[in-house]
Formats: sequence, structure tokens, C-alpha cells
Amino acid sequence: ISLRNLPLQREYIQVLATRWRGAGNIIYNLSNETYLRDPDSTQMDKEVTQWEGIPRQNGILRDTLLFRRWAKEMTNIIRQVGGKQPVMPGYMFSMSGGGDDYLANRDGELESWHHYASPESIGLTLSYVDSACSERSLVLEEFGTRSWNNEKFYDGGAHYALAAGAGAAMSYEWGIRWLSQELDFSATPLREILDLTPTDPRWFLPVRDLVKHWSSRAVGLHPAPSGFTYGSIYHGTPFPAAAAIALGRLGLVGRGLGRAVRPEKVYVVVPTAFKGDRDGLEEVTQTVKKLWQEKAVFGIWQEDCLNSLPTSARVLICPKGVTAASEGRLAELRRSAVEVFMGADNGWQRSPQVPHVSVTPSEGMDLLVRRTHQGTLYGLMRTGGPGTVRLRTEGKRVVSLGVEPYAFVLDRGTGIGLVEAAGEVSIDGFFFCRVERGRAWVVSDEQADLKGAKVVRVLVTEPMKIQFARTIAAISVLEEGRSEPLARLIPGGSDPRVLEVDSEVARSVLRVEFK
Repeated sequence: ISLRNLPLQREYIQVLATRWRGAGNIIYNLSNETYLRDPDSTQMDKEVTQWEGIPRQNGILRDTLLFRRWAKEMTNIIRQVGGKQPVMPGYMFSMSGGGDDYLANRDGELESWHHYASPESIGLTLSYVDSACSERSLVLEEFGTRSWNNEKFYDGGAHYALAAGAGAAMSYEWGIRWLSQELDFSATPLREILDLTPTDPRWFLPVRDLVKHWSSRAVGLHPAPSGFTYGSIYHGTPFPAAAAIALGRLGLVGRGLGRAVRPEKVYVVVPTAFKGDRDGLEEVTQTVKKLWQEKAVFGIWQEDCLNSLPTSARVLICPKGVTAASEGRLAELRRSAVEVFMGADNGWQRSPQVPHVSVTPSEGMDLLVRRTHQGTLYGLMRTGGPGTVRLRTEGKRVVSLGVEPYAFVLDRGTGIGLVEAAGEVSIDGFFFCRVERGRAWVVSDEQADLKGAKVVRVLVTEPMKIQFARTIAAISVLEEGRSEPLARLIPGGSDPRVLEVDSEVARSVLRVEFK
């Protein structure tokens, strides 16, 4: 971003916001992967140098607060012309010292995060910027991998994002230029920076790594379809590949799984960035990983929310400590009989106050617990060991299912309302279904337990057969946005309990009615 020519920036935002103020399907993202580092007075308008609350000393806090104030100025213009759409200030390139993403977006309606590493690390780093304590949704706005149509990666990334609390997982794909058609669509000569020698220590050096593998004739970012070297769709076409289908699958069955915030007994505290580059990321994510491995139930709490910590808290884990400003608050909590574990102190592993969920066998299986508007979602992630487990929820319901390599169970309080599983599935000791190969989602359309539901929705990862415990009466093929089924199928075959899903309907949600 630029901190100069703010009147022109406001004018531009005003034009766009006025043009689209009546559109209900827009979310504004004011910037993308912003890198702000120690700007001096020659790089700022006079009004910027007079903004209150900005530290004089260079560093990550000053950079972050400058960005936060800039975003507030731009958001104010959208609101002044009547725009009511959600606004994200934008992801800061905090992984390279460009600012702190959580603090930068603290005033925005949504917290955004970008991550292009492994699916597991997507879930771990989402925990680091978890915005639950500020009652804002967390969006995995970009993720992907440097290859085309990597179904395994996109499937895993979407699962970890859902389990870790994200409200959406978005792959970097097509640019929508019609929002501002007056802008040109010419190539961005990013690769030319390889021929330049940085003379300023504030340079955004990681961009050199981004483009060093590009051809000398590379067109740059903007004209390249499918998100330049990342993409889950076929290059240059709008037709979905297997990776895109895997990414969209959770969206088709995820309605109602928006995160809800509930009081927990255990919280991991993410420190306010006060020393530099994403301070505490490694310590926090290592602790979160241990909690997953131990099947513990916990929440994430940002340090800037400590004054509103729920009274339910009995254990506080601070893997990287806290700032001096919060030490008094920790002393208060200790006097209130809250166990506080600082730094490398893993004493929380012996605390009887840490609740755990029973998963057997437990070896090679991580458990992620997400509170949703429909109940508690248990995400099982197999890292090794056997693929069939027995899960006992906090509501004392027992589900046996196959994990290949992911599985989900939703306990609505009134019963088990959703499973994603492979192999044989039983609920409270009763056989529910058997998935022949791949994985299947089965969701009750009622508040009742799955094993007593008259109607379920089914989505599969590939053509397969599913044997249910009950006789199937009717099957409908559903399509998003249609009030009526796309097609109605007549149950057939020698066994009326078996649902046969062929390649033509394997990508659709099926509505199954039982007798």
C-alpha cells in the first residue's frame, strides 16, 4: 500500500463503493499480502505523520498500526457512501516481517489468513490468528500448492481449515476484473526484480523467491489464469478438476457448521506481537499440535482479549508468555485459582483440569474440536496407525468409523447429526452404514440422531456403494440454488438398503429417504 496521495485513494474507493453499494454478493478486501516496513516521512502524507496512537519507534507494531489506521480511513469512505458490505483490511505479509496480521485486521469484520504450506500447518497457523475472542469470523483467504490439480492437498487443506475454525477456505483462482473495468490488464513485470540489487534493507525480499523459477518471458501475475502457478482448476478453463471438486465438497455439506464461541476450561494464549516477526508462532503451533495429539478440548485466546477471558477458564497456556502489560492480569487469574503455564512449562499435560475426548486406538490420530451453531464438530486426522477408531463425544455418544485419512462427527446434543467416514460406521453400538470405498458424508436434515432420521443428505468422494441399516424409499439428486431436485432416482438392485452412486451423480448431493 501507499501512505501517500490519500485523497486520491479515497476518491478511488468512493467511486467503487458508490458503484457497488447495492450489491449483496461483495466482500471488500482493501489490500492483499501487504508488506509495510519502517516507512519514513518522505513516504507518507503529512496527515499520516499526525495520526494519533502510532509509535514513533520503528518496528512491527508501528507498521501494523499504520496499516490498521489506513484501512480504517478507506473503510470509512465505503460506509459514508452507503456501502454495508463486509470489509477486510487485508492479509499482512507477517511471515516476513511486514506487520502483524491479527492486529492489522482487528478492526475489520473478518480476519483473513494466507498459507501455502502443508494441510496440517494450515490448521496450526489458523490457530495462531484465531479471532474467536473478538467475535469475528476467520477466513482462509488463500491456500494452495505449486502444482496443478493436486486433489490430496486441497482435500486436506479444506479439512484442516474447517476443523481449525475457519469460516471459509478459498483457493487463489480467477481474478474478477469487471469490478473495475477502467484498469488495464497488462502484465506485471515481477521477474525484472531479479535483475535489481536491493539497496534498501526494507525491501520485500521474499518476492525474489516467488519469481526466481519463472521463465524470462513470464507474463506476471494478473493475466495468468488459475492463480499463476497455483490452482485447483484446469489451467485456463472454468471446468473443475478433481482438486476443485474436493475443495467445494465441504461447502456443499458444511451449511450450519459456522463456528460458535462457547466457554472452555482450557485456553492457549497467543501473544501480542511485541518483539518482531510473528513472535510466538512456532511456540504456539507446537503447543496446539500437542493438544491435538492428546485429544484435548481447548480454545484459542488472543492476548489483547485477556480482560474478557471467560470465567469458565481453569487452565491458561502461554507458550510464548505475554507482554508486560498483561502480567497483572495473569496474577489476577492465578489468584482466582486458574492454572497458568508459561513458556516451555508443559505442566498442563499433567493437569486434571484439562478435558480430553476418548479416541481408541489413539496412536497416530489427532483430534480437532470445533464448536458450531449446530453442536460440536470432532475432526479426526490420521497421521499413522490404524484407520478405524472409536470416538466417545463429550455428550457420551459413541461412534465407530474409518478414518481415511480424515473423518468428521457432529454431536448436535440431540444426537449424532453428521458423519464423514470410510468403512463401517456404527452409532452407540448400532450399525448405521458401510462405505465400500472412499469417504462419504451423511448428514441428517433433522435434529434427530442419524440412526433415527427419516431423511439424510449424502455426498461421496468417488463412485461407490453405501449399505445402510434401513431400507431406502427414495433418492433425489440436489443442485445448489434449485428448489426442486435435479432428478429423482428409483432405488434398484438386489438389496434395497444399498445406495449405488455412479460417476454421473458422484459430484452431487443426494437426498435419501428411508422407509
